[in-house]
Amino acid sequence: MLLTKFSIEQKYHRSSFMRERYGISDPTLYRYTKSGKIPKPKFINGQRIWTDEDVELADSNLISH
Repeated sequence: MLLTKFSIEQKYHRSSFMRERYGISDPTLYRYTKSGKIPKPKFINGQRIWTDEDVELADSNLISH
């Protein structure tokens, strides 16, 4: 029996992507994160990082408001 490992590649987005996507400044990105409109980022090597799932959730939160 051959077992195969499946690798699901996760895409990450930096704060510059989030600011450009929503047309907001860095302080607004911080406020939206604090208020829950945008999910809290993960930190990788000191960089704020959001996953595709985080972006989808932010899209739904910001479109409904």
